Amino acid sequence: MQDHTFYGITYRVNVQTGTSLSYGDNLQKAIVEFDTEQAGILTSPGGDFGAYEKIPQNLRSNFSKNTQQDLAALPADWPELEYFSLPGYVGDFQNPTAEGIVDGYQYATLMAVNIAPMSRGNISISSNSMHSQPLINPNWFTNSTDVETVIAGFKRLRNIFESPAMRGVTIGPEYYPGKNVSSDAQILQYIKKAFNTMYHVSSTNKMGKEDDEYAVVDPKGRVYGTKNLRVADTSVFPFLPPGLPMGTVYMVAEKIADDMKRGI
Repeated sequence: MQDHTFYGITYRVNVQTGTSLSYGDNLQKAIVEFDTEQAGILTSPGGDFGAYEKIPQNLRSNFSKNTQQDLAALPADWPELEYFSLPGYVGDFQNPTAEGIVDGYQYATLMAVNIAPMSRGNISISSNSMHSQPLINPNWFTNSTDVETVIAGFKRLRNIFESPAMRGVTIGPEYYPGKNVSSDAQILQYIKKAFNTMYHVSSTNKMGKEDDEYAVVDPKGRVYGTKNLRVADTSVFPFLPPGLPMGTVYMVAEKIADDMKRGI
């Protein structure tokens, strides 16, 4: 089992964000604007901007030999980090509005996503009854390459917020988690507390050859040891590719559908 994990850094900013809806009658005005003109801040759910890249050399130069080998094994055009913006204060995702920040400021968060995950979890059955809940073990951040990747991603977020392009946009120092989070150990501790997933869970029914002990379905999507049963979703991915998986799911489904039409 794999998924894309993400985490972020928040600043106060001097542009309008979703935070504005918490002040005065801004929410009511925004609802009217949306209902009558299909315009305004409610036309966007957030996450309007995104980008992908390989981790810059200045951040990967101190990677361990194992991490460098893991990332070097990926295709040359395979990004390792994704970034996207959210128009507000996010917090630690366990209860993102718990602090109830209503102090007159606008807030914005920049997120980093590990889209080259190496850690693998698993899902197992807990009994022979279909009514029993499965045993889910996601195993986040158990691979050392993931640990070094997410720490580098956090530092990259700081680089972006501190870049000349953000001057005049941000107000004051980093708001969350704050500059007191500085060492690699502190950064990792913060990420483990504050991360969420992209809900791209995959790779629980691996597609592979019959002699692969971890393979659940064959290259035609047929479940080994059964008849008339195929799987065509993210669970058949042998590993989770970067980016949003929907396009890859379409490709897999079209391929398996074509196999079925051709009777193979």
